[in-house]
Amino acid sequence: MATNQFKPFAAGAGANVTTQAQYEALPALSTGFTSGTARSDQVNKALRQGTTIAATIGQFMATRGIDALDNGDVATLESNFRNAVVQTVLALASAKADTVYYQGIPTSGAVTAFERTLTFKAPCSGYVLATQSTNFSSQQPGSIQNYIEIKGSVSGLSSSSDQTLFPMTNSVTKKVSAGETVSIRGAVQSNGAPGSWLNTGNSLSYMFTPGV
Repeated sequence: MATNQFKPFAAGAGANVTTQAQYEALPALSTGFTSGTARSDQVNKALRQGTTIAATIGQFMATRGIDALDNGDVATLESNFRNAVVQTVLALASAKADTVYYQGIPTSGAVTAFERTLTFKAPCSGYVLATQSTNFSSQQPGSIQNYIEIKGSVSGLSSSSDQTLFPMTNSVTKKVSAGETVSIRGAVQSNGAPGSWLNTGNSLSYMFTPGV
């Protein structure tokens, strides 16, 4: 877990800070505190403004697995921030998609199943939408189950299914984490009824979209 050592100052509920309107009207906003005693709520407001932005940038880096350390090493901070930005841009350009088509004719009087699996490694956190369509030219002699699942090596399993005599489409979505191996499995299974079964044409596809 990456570390963010930059913390916002006076960010708690009821913190002793001047209002935004008062702060923007403060003469010291342009000149700084020049003499006399500075009011604590005004100083706290100035500190909160700067430290909140620092904490936000630090958290941006840490969320991407890069340390943000308060050790005075500006060169390393700059390099790490640049890497976090590049990583984010690359992740946003890492959408993935794939499709596989398969078919089969169920056996009369016997439960028959066909399936395919698509696999990828998530380049970043995001969302997977998987869809499977099962098509045939006319009503089958028995029902067909159309099943689809998304299984993440960390996030677990999500699935969807239907069972009818007619063509159908099922879809399922899942949030996955960076680095997960994700499998999308589609299966079609007959109920074993006797009769003249028609060829089933099945299209399994997924789309991965980066997101947080």
